[in-house]
Amino acid sequence: MNNLIKDDEINADSARPFYLGNGFSRKGFLNSLSLVSLVLSGTVWAQSPPLGPPLITVDKTDLSAGVLTGMVNQQVKQVVEKNNASLAAQGKDTRVSAGPVQFNSPYVIATQRTNKPNEWMVTLPVMINIHVHVPHWFDRDVFVPLNLNVTCNGWQTGVGNIKVDPQFGPPSFEGGSWIEDAPGLALIKDAVNSQVRSSFGLPAAMSQILSPCVSLGVAQGTGPNDKFAAILFDLPPATNSGHTPGHLGDVMGALKPHITVTYISLKRLVSHALPDATVLYQPTENVTLDTYADFTERVSPTLTLKENEVVALNMPPAVIQPPLFNKLVVIANINQEGASNIQDSAFDVFEKTADYGPGRHTLQITKTYSQPPGIGHTKPLIVHVPAYELTYDVSYQGVPVIRVQ
Repeated sequence: MNNLIKDDEINADSARPFYLGNGFSRKGFLNSLSLVSLVLSGTVWAQSPPLGPPLITVDKTDLSAGVLTGMVNQQVKQVVEKNNASLAAQGKDTRVSAGPVQFNSPYVIATQRTNKPNEWMVTLPVMINIHVHVPHWFDRDVFVPLNLNVTCNGWQTGVGNIKVDPQFGPPSFEGGSWIEDAPGLALIKDAVNSQVRSSFGLPAAMSQILSPCVSLGVAQGTGPNDKFAAILFDLPPATNSGHTPGHLGDVMGALKPHITVTYISLKRLVSHALPDATVLYQPTENVTLDTYADFTERVSPTLTLKENEVVALNMPPAVIQPPLFNKLVVIANINQEGASNIQDSAFDVFEKTADYGPGRHTLQITKTYSQPPGIGHTKPLIVHVPAYELTYDVSYQGVPVIRVQ
């Protein structure tokens, strides 16, 4: 029997790979990272290119790595104090203490969303070290990798905010002695590790907004823990408060360049799963179409479709006003209603240099299913089958040319 793959299993916003950064290679993390890479390798194909924010290298305004790691140090201190108080209240002799927080140079990376617009962010790799003292046994060190993901949240509006999202990796418990691996002592080792794990809690992952911004960049250090490493950004330009609205302002607004995306129709194709030609997903489907034209979202009402049926779309056109980006990315998500909760996604990209691709377009969205190991393949296969065709129009109103006679 074929197994359907739910989109939230492979397309989740949070399913970003975890990076330790150059210089971090704690024992025990490598296997976890390899597993994450394998899980994500099948989803990269469906990742649309980032739309921004603009990347910069000039250090006009920055957020130093030291400020961010200072925030981490403060959080770790609170966690240590909380853990020690809890251990003392339980009458346990185990105590925890904070080791030095290590960090590497920040770097730029794109988000990996498949059902929403992507953007650039800056990641600062941090390693937290907690020492755990276990009386009468060998102590343990807990190493917790942490990515501080910095975004210019809302940059597309012209007034964004620096946002810091902590993303923790799996902790590694190290230390002890080879004696604990001797025959008969494995249970003791497991008991000690269990005590360590129950004695340590991860810092709370809370987002923080620090400053207005319109761009991002990095100032990389010359090595680990370089205090000159920083996240760069530009402040929003000052607004012209002296402008008086009126007829002239309305005319100038109408003359500004803009893009209009009009969604015409959705067709359900014939899509069956091999080898038994099972209909994917249901003979009759109730779906919603969720679209993005750059950051402008439009959602259809519920659409009922059988194979080879076409429905006209009654959705307001997506009108994109300045600032226009260097590309138009159109994303289409087909959401299955009901208990299945399946989502399938696809995207088109049109460059600014091609006037954002004016004209009529057809975007094909696939359905996904898995085949168990069989003849010719020893591992399960992920199969993508054409399932829907979205027809839409793109028009671009460029900057008008005014000739003076």
